[in-house]
Amino acid sequence: MFNVVMLIFLGLNVLLRSMCLWEYTVFTKIICLVAVFLCGIILVYPKYLNIFVLLVGFSFSFFGSKPFSINSQTFEFIVSAFAATLFFLNLRTSPVVKNRHIIILSLCYVTVSIFSLSLLPIGHIMKDAVLFGPKDYSLQVFNALPDQYLYSVAGVNRLVLLLVMAVQLSSLPNARSIYRSLFTGIFFSAVFSAVAGLADYFDVISLSWYRVPDIWYPNNKFGAVVSFFMNRGWFAEFIVKVMPLGLLLLLNIKKIENESRWKVFLIIAFLIFGVAIVFAGARAGKLMYPIALMSSFFCACLISRTELVKTLKFSKLMKVGFCALVFVAISIYAAQKYAPLHISYSDPRFHVFKDGCDVGMENPLLGMGYDSFRWQSVLLKEIPKVKYSRDEFFGAYDTPHNSFMQLFVSGGLAGLLLWLFIACYAVYLLAADFVKNKNYFNLPIIISLIIGHIYGMFQDMQYVPMIWSFIFLELGYVMTISEDTFSPGMNKIWDGVITAGIICVLISGFMYYKKSSYDFLKTKYGIQDYILKPEDRMYAGFYGVDKWPFGNFRFTGKRAVMQFSGSGPAELDLYCMHPDTEAEPVVVSVKLDGRSIYTQTFAEKGRVTMQTVIPATTDNRHEMDFAVSRTWVPYKFRLYEDKRPFGIGVGEIRFLPGGISTR
Repeated sequence: MFNVVMLIFLGLNVLLRSMCLWEYTVFTKIICLVAVFLCGIILVYPKYLNIFVLLVGFSFSFFGSKPFSINSQTFEFIVSAFAATLFFLNLRTSPVVKNRHIIILSLCYVTVSIFSLSLLPIGHIMKDAVLFGPKDYSLQVFNALPDQYLYSVAGVNRLVLLLVMAVQLSSLPNARSIYRSLFTGIFFSAVFSAVAGLADYFDVISLSWYRVPDIWYPNNKFGAVVSFFMNRGWFAEFIVKVMPLGLLLLLNIKKIENESRWKVFLIIAFLIFGVAIVFAGARAGKLMYPIALMSSFFCACLISRTELVKTLKFSKLMKVGFCALVFVAISIYAAQKYAPLHISYSDPRFHVFKDGCDVGMENPLLGMGYDSFRWQSVLLKEIPKVKYSRDEFFGAYDTPHNSFMQLFVSGGLAGLLLWLFIACYAVYLLAADFVKNKNYFNLPIIISLIIGHIYGMFQDMQYVPMIWSFIFLELGYVMTISEDTFSPGMNKIWDGVITAGIICVLISGFMYYKKSSYDFLKTKYGIQDYILKPEDRMYAGFYGVDKWPFGNFRFTGKRAVMQFSGSGPAELDLYCMHPDTEAEPVVVSVKLDGRSIYTQTFAEKGRVTMQTVIPATTDNRHEMDFAVSRTWVPYKFRLYEDKRPFGIGVGEIRFLPGGISTR
């Protein structure tokens, strides 16, 4: 049964994501074909899996974008195809899952996040999904912006997908070898990204053609090192998290010829990282780089003396430490000279952090729903009684710029504590395995996990899917370490924690159900509606209202249903914006209470007025059904960045003289 559910989930993700990417550009189509082809090769020749994951790891730096961008959607398709490939490979063998603790804790967090979706208007979502159809509704979900509640649905799907990938990867018989190849690929990707970013910054090459256009940066010129990323903070976060993985080269260096050259390469790579972060100018990056550097130097000292750790002389440690401090001092001096670090309490980040706290405190135990900060802020700002929403920054940012605050807003204290237990368990088990089994491969993972969570105080890890996936890959590696590494007494403690986590999940499911549709907010602020307004419930299969000079319109998908009350002569406007109607006309069919009343063929863009007579009934309630022959995606025609599928625009119904509106 578990395998069937897993197959359906992965199959739908691969299928729907590929259908969506097929709507965008030739490049995304090629990516789909290449990814499927390579996955097929691995299924036939699994001996090349190490090379395949090395390539997958190397691709990471190309996907440092917002979750709704094409870059991130492409990344998530690759993750889906990769996870599906691992799933089929595991079917051929007996999956080896060594650690049930970390898996159950992760499942608890994911389940709480899934339950939080019950706060949304599930009935309306399901009706829209049926009317739009699988592909078109998937385009809506995957392209949902942070100020739309479907953004939470996309976030939960991503969360489940990343956990599935980690579990499947960790279940392979040679999982640790695969992780080494994957993390090595990611490290080389970071080096390549830093070099390319510096070359772009100094105008040796241009990467503006690759980066997603941003209205805040004309011609994609950021004035800082961003490389393939869309934000210097994300670039710096990626670099400092990946830096410790360079220690993997030291673990394998004695097996490679030209050992000294690889050591020189590693030193140069760390220097390049430092220079790139200096010219990136990200404040958190400049704070975290020295910590990552010193931690890596210390661990490099241990790794390079694996057989002499116990007899390592203090004087040698002092020499290494002195060199590290000199390197850090130079880095800090250069950072302050070429990219000064300015921190002010008037910084919007302090306001946004406070806003996150205010939003989370509306439901402190269970939170306001997964990845809901922005759209909750937008809705709360419209409520006059919400005094804290008067802050000028309230509702202006996609995230609270703090991973822990985002966790609090998403799942309340329950979600935050569950995640902290996961992170603490991972670091503690890695350290215990290192002490007990001298597994030096754990050292870079420990450093990276800790640095990633410290950096999370300044950035939201969840906002960039590639960086969020990196956390799950590290947790996946922890799944390969037996829970028996702990003493029996310690395992009993964690058994108790897991039991508490499961109870928390069960209680949260009941509590979320009781608070569905945010009834607690309606009661608290004396409002009738929260997410959906009365007019929103009248329109299923429609997008939100657009206010135009000649009236209010709502665009349909391929099919939509409008409910209204009234009788007598009436009219409404239909607006077709398809740019290719001359090549393929658009046909619109309209039904009233199941009876066909109007058909219009658009051979060119334009607006027509439909007139009809609404029959009188006992309650005068009616349904008007719109069916469109085909939808279109604006991004596909390079008109603007919107990647959602549109049918036709439908105006508000107007009753003519003699007609009666009973709405």
